[in-house]
Amino acid sequence: MSCDGAKVDSKELGSYVTTISDSEILEDLSHLLELKVVTGAIASTEFGNLYKLPLESLSNVLTALAVYRDELAARAFNQDREEDSGYTMLGEYYKCVKAVRSMSKYLDRIVPVVQADYTDMYVNLEGHKGALHFKQKTMGV
Repeated sequence: MSCDGAKVDSKELGSYVTTISDSEILEDLSHLLELKVVTGAIASTEFGNLYKLPLESLSNVLTALAVYRDELAARAFNQDREEDSGYTMLGEYYKCVKAVRSMSKYLDRIVPVVQADYTDMYVNLEGHKGALHFKQKTMGV
C-alpha cells in the first residue's frame, strides 16, 4: 500500500506492462530498482531508522517488481526476438529476480519485528501517559 492506502493491483499492472514497449519497460524498471536501492539504504541504517520504512509501500514495490519480472521473462525467452534485445531483457530479468528475492527476504524478516515492537511501544506509551495524567491531576500541576 502506498501513502494513500492504495494497493497495487497486479492484474491491472500486468495488463499495462504487456502493452508497453521494451524501452518503456526498461525505464519503468530502472525507477523501481532505484526505489529498492533507496529503501535498502534506509533499511540498513542503525538506531531504529529501519522502523521508519513504509512497509506497505515496499510491499507494493515488490508486487510491481514481480509483475515486471514475469513480463521480462516472457520477452527474454521469446524466440521471435532479436538476439541482442533478448539478452538485454534477460539481463534485466535477472536484476529483477535479485531485487524481488532481496526485498522478500527483508520484508519476511522485518515485518514481524516491527509489528511486535510497535504493539509493545503503544501499550507502554499509553501506560506512561495514564500515569503522567494521574500525577498531574493529583499534584495539581
